[in-house]
Amino acid sequence: MAARVKALVAVCLVLSGCSIDSAKSRYLLAEKLWNEKKYAAAVMEFEKTRAKDPRGKIGKQALFRAAMTQALFLNQFGDAIRKLREFAESGEEAAAVWEAEKQIGEILFNKTEQYEEAARHYKRLITKRPDAREAAEFYFRTGKSNFYLWRFNEAVAAYREVIRKFPGSDGPKKPGSKLA
Repeated sequence: MAARVKALVAVCLVLSGCSIDSAKSRYLLAEKLWNEKKYAAAVMEFEKTRAKDPRGKIGKQALFRAAMTQALFLNQFGDAIRKLREFAESGEEAAAVWEAEKQIGEILFNKTEQYEEAARHYKRLITKRPDAREAAEFYFRTGKSNFYLWRFNEAVAAYREVIRKFPGSDGPKKPGSKLA
């Protein structure tokens, strides 16, 4: 009985090692394809890497790289947002999660012009980190989103917050913020 347990443990260790090596080799292939500007193929390999190592560091990095590639090169914004949200919820290091959160806002605001969702997203980021160096830009984009949604009072309020909380920022100097 003990011999069977040892054999089973040995097999599991070997298989998990193969899975990690397989994930690493897939990740390296994805990076190679990416460097060759074969972005769609790279995303597929990043996704396969994620499937091989869903909770590991390589799998999480592959998820982030797939999302960024889809957003920056393939205009697959819905898939990119979904992956970035999954990455942010994965509990990866704080700096990487913050970058994913900022990229979600960028896609919502600039790429897809989903201003309602962008305004909500930026408000959440401001709540999470009110002293972030990007906070002035988040307030400004909240105001601009409201402006595009014809919510002029909310836009003016957001612009005033930029001026009040960040008097030295570029936000008040941008076109449209003269409403404040």
